[in-house]
This record gives sequence, structure tokens and C-alpha cells, in this order.
Amino acid sequence: MNRQKLKLFYFLFGFGINFSTLLAAELSGVDRFVIDPSGECIIDKKTNLVWARDASILGALTWGQKNNDFTAQYWVSQMNTNPQSIGYHLCGYSDWRLPTRWEMLDILTAIKGENSCSIPANIFNQSKVGFTHVRTERYWAACSTDSSHAWYVSMSNGSSDSGELDTLGYVWPVRGNNAGLHK
Repeated sequence: MNRQKLKLFYFLFGFGINFSTLLAAELSGVDRFVIDPSGECIIDKKTNLVWARDASILGALTWGQKNNDFTAQYWVSQMNTNPQSIGYHLCGYSDWRLPTRWEMLDILTAIKGENSCSIPANIFNQSKVGFTHVRTERYWAACSTDSSHAWYVSMSNGSSDSGELDTLGYVWPVRGNNAGLHK
């Protein structure tokens, strides 16, 4: 390490600057997303999550349970186990799941920008990120709030709320473990 780099290291270290924060700042916005070689997934370099490129690959479903047909939980589990299922082993993976609401809010913030108060129509589809078929409607998150409600995120305004399990919401599969955004 040359002297100039060493001085910078000691300067930053001395002031308690977190290097991972500096790296994350460099990966904000569209620079943090990469289309995988198959063209069917997008890798988030900041969180290491892999998102289905088609944000409506499974359509709109009720939240439901894994053992109930025609529910978000069921069809995401089918992506991992059923060769006849839509999205089976998408991009070569078999560990797809519903995202947490924090993961969805994080990706939405990255696309629209942290200082923007509004979400322009079709921002995902028009951005350089490469996502397709992002609807300006609710998307189900992984967690229920009680026995009859689950979290969702609205892609039209960025709000997050709980909705009744038997109402329709879109399903945007994700894979990977990002402990910092699982709340």
C-alpha cells in the first residue's frame, strides 16, 4: 500500500467512517443492478439479492398458504419444486421466496432516488435497471401481520400496509439472504 493510500486509510479510520457505507453509497441507483447472463434475473449488487426480471411473472394472486392452490405462497414454492410451474428454477435457482417489505421498499428507493417524494409512472419499466412488467399496484411481501392480513408494498406510491389475505396482489419473486433488510 503506498503512503497516500495509507494516509487516507488512517484518516478515514480515525474518524470512524464505515467502509461498507462508502461502498454502498457508490452502488446507489441504477448502477447497483445487473442483468444476469440468462437475461431473466436482475442482481442487486448492494444487497446480493436476485430478483425475477419480470416483476409480474406469477401474476396477481391472493397471499394464502403454501398448501393452497392459486396463492402467492403456493406458486413461489412451485417455482422451486415443480418442473411444470411458471418460473421453475428461474435462472438456475431453486430457493425463490417472497421478498420482505423492507427489500421491496429498498429497491423502490434505489430506483426513484432517496430525495424524490413521488414515484413517476412506470419508473421501473422506463429506467435503465432492466426490470419488466412492474405494475403500479400492490405487491405481496413475505410476512403476515396476523391470521387474516399480510404486508404489501404499493408500487404506485411506495406505501406499505397490511391487506386481507384473500385480496389480489402481484408476486415478485426474489432469492438470497439479506439479513439487513429482513425486519
